[in-house]
Amino acid sequence: MRTVQLAAPAGLSVFPNPATGRAPLVGAAPNAPVRVFDGLGREVLATTADESGTALLALPVRLTPGVYVLRTGATARRLTVQ
Repeated sequence: MRTVQLAAPAGLSVFPNPATGRAPLVGAAPNAPVRVFDGLGREVLATTADESGTALLALPVRLTPGVYVLRTGATARRLTVQ
């Protein structure tokens, strides 16, 4: 029997998800643009990650509940808004 230590999964994550109001993003490239799109492909939020690859997504009050796409670089994640 061997003990194995697994590294935490790397990558882009938003917590909490589903989100309301504000959602912290971690795992983006430093100073990378971050954009959120609705189901029709319209941009609803644009911001930039800081030097550590994090950003606080201040979701617009007018967003209707549903599923949105968060993109930064070549990575995309689903973001559910309540």
